[in-house]
Amino acid sequence: MATSVSSTVEYASLAQIQSAQQGIPADEFFAVAKQTGISQEKLAALLEISPRTLHRYQREARNLNAKESELLIKLSLLLKRGEIIFGSTDAFTAWLFEPAYGLDRQVPFELLYTSEGVNVVADEVERIAFGDLA
Repeated sequence: MATSVSSTVEYASLAQIQSAQQGIPADEFFAVAKQTGISQEKLAALLEISPRTLHRYQREARNLNAKESELLIKLSLLLKRGEIIFGSTDAFTAWLFEPAYGLDRQVPFELLYTSEGVNVVADEVERIAFGDLA
């Protein structure tokens, strides 16, 4: 999922949207898990699919469905942007698992189960990038 990182919220490109519609390879899931250090179990839970099924998809060279693909692409973009804003993957991942002041003390990771939740967290990351912590 090669994308250019901009100084503002990064949106999926047309190519990424088309990839999501066709389904992205299960290998992408494991790449995101490895890059972020988020456990496969926690990341798989966001996609509402078991790690065992993902491993089977990987062995069979199968693609994720469109909804799983879309959410994984959005998560990947968010994680890349968060790494830039927070200075490291570890710092951003740690933030994801702590109550966030700008999200009414909700844990950001708990909002990532839906596409709109990813948008809310991405908006908060951008507010942090511009120093708006309120």
